[in-house]
This record gives sequence, structure tokens and C-alpha cells, in this order.
Amino acid sequence: MPPFRISLRLLAIAIVAAAVFYLTGFLYGNHRRNIIAYDYPKHLRSEVQITSKNMHSSEEALILTPTPEEPKNLLDFSQRRRSLLIFGADRSGTTFISRMFSEDPQMFMIYEPLWVTKTWRKNQPSEDWTRSEVEVINGILSCNFTKFPLATRFLAHTSRKWSAASFKNPFLSENFCSVAESREKSCPDLSLVPNFAAEMCASRYRHSVTKIAQGRVPKLELSSIVPQVFIENPDTDIKVIQILRDPRGSLASRIKLGWIPNHTSSSFVHQVRYPCTRIAENVKYGRNLPEEYRNKYMEVYYRDIAKYPIKTALKIYRFAGFEMPEDLLKWIVVNTSPSSEALVREAGKPFSSVRNSSANTESWRSAPEEQNRIIERECRELMQLIRIEK
Repeated sequence: MPPFRISLRLLAIAIVAAAVFYLTGFLYGNHRRNIIAYDYPKHLRSEVQITSKNMHSSEEALILTPTPEEPKNLLDFSQRRRSLLIFGADRSGTTFISRMFSEDPQMFMIYEPLWVTKTWRKNQPSEDWTRSEVEVINGILSCNFTKFPLATRFLAHTSRKWSAASFKNPFLSENFCSVAESREKSCPDLSLVPNFAAEMCASRYRHSVTKIAQGRVPKLELSSIVPQVFIENPDTDIKVIQILRDPRGSLASRIKLGWIPNHTSSSFVHQVRYPCTRIAENVKYGRNLPEEYRNKYMEVYYRDIAKYPIKTALKIYRFAGFEMPEDLLKWIVVNTSPSSEALVREAGKPFSSVRNSSANTESWRSAPEEQNRIIERECRELMQLIRIEK
């Protein structure tokens, strides 16, 4: 009877193998369904209905339609941290967008960290700071301060103000600091405990966002940080937005604040030509990124932020893969359609987020005609790239 016994053994093996195969398939399918159920509500909304007497009329009823396609690599997409880099020239709308993200408690929002690297370069010019900007940005966007030595060094500066603007500093929040019964706050030197900083960043905040001004990167070039931040952070899904504004508006704002001289100065042509040329080069660079990075880059226009703030904010959130809390919509309405009292109160603050946004887009028209003529001549390429007419 040996052949019969062998057949029974083969049959038993086949039954066990089939059972294992079925069980594996069932568990994988169940796990995949759980991933889908968990991930989709985070980055897609079937409908957002907003009504407010303060909103722009075109935004009184806004419907956001979900993307029907499921991500190609759903497991990787759902598990990777999603972060956003905001890039733009001074007075282009970057501060407003940055403050918006600071109001969202799920965001680890760090404003203008490259003021620190600029100080390093100025105070210690003999040292090699080639990697300083990229490493600091990497640490913030990935929460991986231990992987990048200069990101660890940056942590030593986080207990004090490093930029001209007053901004919420997550490093001084209760997520990083202990608070005694007397309400006295005690914050560690995070450069001595970078693992703790990384853990708090990753566990207490769903996303990282940082704003980088064009004037703080080497040679004012976007290419000094992109695509490096994509390549060096494979575990983080990083997106980049470049915010662009009519140069007549941004330069008029800088003149008003005394950051550059007016059109009567002999240096005015250079003060206009140089930044406009650099912005135009950054626009062309962003539009010609290699194909694998093109879905990671988006241009955002100041005119859209001003005229359609809710729609533009939702567009940015959707691009980054973030979910916008409803309270943030209210903040946007209040800050883009403020009362006359609020406008007076905030008038002297250059980094205020409170603006009569729709009126602000045309404020350059009150500037001297000669000033606008020079800007139009020296910034002609940029204006053509971002479709602005004279």
C-alpha cells in the first residue's frame, strides 16, 4: 500500500498549502481595505460647502470634487510623511500662506529657518557652508534632525527668535517644553537631544511646512535646494510651491518699507533687474524639472491668493496631500476681509497677515508712473512668464 500512503500525504500537503494561500490572501485583502479606509478621508473630501457674508462672492459656494483614482503605491503613499516647502521672493504672499499653516495645529510650521544659515555664513566665512541650507530644510521637512549634522546644529538656535517676523515657534510649544504648575516653561537645548526633537516633530505633528525666501538661498536660485530635498528624503513625500507676484506690486511694497530705494536712486535699475532676473530663472527651472519631479512642484500666484483666498488655500492643501480643518477657513476669511478697525491696527506691521486682499493686488497703480515704467522694462521676461500685462 505504499503508493496509497504517498497519495494521502500529497493530498494533505495540498490541503494545507491551499489553506495557507487562502488565509494569506484574506489577511492581505483585509489589510489593504483598512489602508484605503484610513487614508482616503485624510486627503480627499467629497464636498466642502462654505457660506459667509464676508467671503468673496465667487467663493460663497465651493465644492471640492474628490479624485477618483487611488494612489498607485497606496501603502507607501499612506505611510510616508507629507511635507511642504514654500518658496518665493520677499513681499510675494509667502508670509500670509506661512501664517495660515501656523494656525493649523497639525502642522510643524517653521518660518524662515535660513536666517540662521545666513548668519553662519556671515560670521564664519572661512567655514564650508555648502550643505547648510539643504540640511536644515531636510531636517525640518523629514523630522530627521539626527541624519543631517547641520540640522542638528540648527536646533541650538530654536529657543530664540531668528527672523524679523514674529511667528509661532513650535520648538517653544508644550510639545517640546515642560510647563510647571506655576506655568513657567522649561525648554531643553534641542541640539543636545536631537533624537527627542525628531520624535516630537514626527509624533506630535502630521506634516512639516517651512517657508524659504528666495533671498536666503545661495545665488537666489531654486536649484540650490531642489531637487536635492526630494532625493535626500526618500521617506518623506515633499512638495514645493513657488509663490509669484506682479513685480510692480512686490517692488512697490519693498520701496514703501524702505527695503530698497525708490526710482530716483541711481541703483534702482539694478535693485529691480537682479531679483526679477533670478525669479524668472527660478520659474523656468521649476517648469523644466525632470519628469519624475513635476508633480511635486506647483506655482501659486499672489493675484489668486488675494482674489480667491479660500479656493487657493484648498488648492494648496490638496496639492500637498493635507486635510484642511474647518476653523482654518474662518481664519482665512477674517484675515482677507478684515474690518476697517483691524486694517488700521495692522497697518504698520510689515509681516501682518491681515490685508484687504482684493484691493492689495492693484495697489501698485498709485506708485509714480516712472517707477512702474522702469519695473515693466526690467522685469519684462518675468511678467511674460507669469502672464501679466502692462
